[in-house]
Amino acid sequence: MSDLNREEVKARLEAAEARIATSVEAIRADSAALRAEMRSQGERAQGSADRFYAEAGKILAEIHLANERQKVEIYGLGYKVIAWTLGTMLAIGGVSLSAYNALKPKPQTTMPTPVQLISPSQIIPPEMILRPLEAQPAQQPDDRPPATKP
Repeated sequence: MSDLNREEVKARLEAAEARIATSVEAIRADSAALRAEMRSQGERAQGSADRFYAEAGKILAEIHLANERQKVEIYGLGYKVIAWTLGTMLAIGGVSLSAYNALKPKPQTTMPTPVQLISPSQIIPPEMILRPLEAQPAQQPDDRPPATKP
């Protein structure tokens, strides 16, 4: 290695620099192409994701709307069941009450006790009803002078 002179070292160094520069340019070109490809793939993936989310939103909205319709139908059905149940219970109760009244033994009808009429003389003695005025004690006049106030 001692036989190398300055010009040979310089020539080898320039050749190595040229190879490195060529390699760097190739890497830069490949990197730029790779970045451009990744950017286009990213944009396509973003567009695909946007379409997916839009379609998923539509489907979820349809499912939500279908669930709301189904919920309304179920509530309506529940109200109908409640109404039919109450109606049936009232009908069964009415039929049962009618059957009970029709089948229960009738009590024997007895003759009512005649009402006794009471005259007023039986309640109040006659001497109390027509009392003569003379029988009342007469008031005696008061001969005393009126009392004075001290």
